[in-house]
Amino acid sequence: MSISSYQWAPLVYGRTLEVDFRLLSIPQGLDQTDLDWVKSHISSSIIYPDDLRDGHRWSIFKNERYCVFALTCMANLVSTRRVVVQNRDLYVFAGYVSKIDSELFPEPPHHPPVPTLAAVNRPPFGVFRTLYEYVDFLWEDERTILERKDIEQSFGAVARLERILESIYNLAAYEGNPVLNYSRSAVRLVPDQQSAQPGGNSMLWNEAAISFRPVSLCIGLPDQSSAVKGSFMNATTYATNNIEIVKRPTKPIKTKGADADQIRIEVAADTRPKPIARRNANYEKYTLRFFDMMENLIGESNEGADWIDYTETVDSTPSSDSLDELSMD
Repeated sequence: MSISSYQWAPLVYGRTLEVDFRLLSIPQGLDQTDLDWVKSHISSSIIYPDDLRDGHRWSIFKNERYCVFALTCMANLVSTRRVVVQNRDLYVFAGYVSKIDSELFPEPPHHPPVPTLAAVNRPPFGVFRTLYEYVDFLWEDERTILERKDIEQSFGAVARLERILESIYNLAAYEGNPVLNYSRSAVRLVPDQQSAQPGGNSMLWNEAAISFRPVSLCIGLPDQSSAVKGSFMNATTYATNNIEIVKRPTKPIKTKGADADQIRIEVAADTRPKPIARRNANYEKYTLRFFDMMENLIGESNEGADWIDYTETVDSTPSSDSLDELSMD
């Protein structure tokens, strides 16, 4: 199967000018169960967003029907505009979703290849740059609730994404016993290792990418509390020193408010471990490299399925298909 036949849909969660954080793009045809599953992982990925100033987070999660991979980061790493509102630095959860289809993809894991985890000193921010266009497109939309038809996007080929899928065949060389946890009732905590060498974050990512079983992994969470009280089965954190599997509490985790700062899991300030300094040595280089890349991209055409068509008229007529839950409150 050629790379051009791979089908993806954008998944974006961010803030606009007058409305706090909400879903701004979802795949077409997602039912409520899958939407709730997606939202729970977004919530878990954006926990303690202030810590994103020190480093970004990668996540991959899949169930029996969909596979998602995403980047959670400060907005200024994927955009040069719409990155501050009311003196608050913005952040974004931006990713791609593919369908799991055993007929289209007979070989496990039955979905298109997922990019290999980029080396820490060279994240492919450019691949996610176009996803932030959905924030820009809805920037001045003051509606608290967006209709499904306004944010649903169909599955299609994504030119920029396909360029980084060429390295997916490196995953075929992965061998060894499973190291990830596949139980929803527990989370496997691993020290964050930024190395792309075997044994580092890339090994965890590669196993999740080629797994044919439902699994989830977030790389770069700030501490163990944020991982244990979230939805990911596996997580690397900067406050974890030894690998351990922790059972989750049986009581539901309560969240409040539509603002993602309030959606975060509430942990008392005096009980939360102080995050370990992370990625600061290279982090400013990311931004500089990104702006260099942006300059090189000036003049490119807007061809391809990964660009928004700004000429399309958005119908704001109220519809019975409105999703009351899309604000994630």
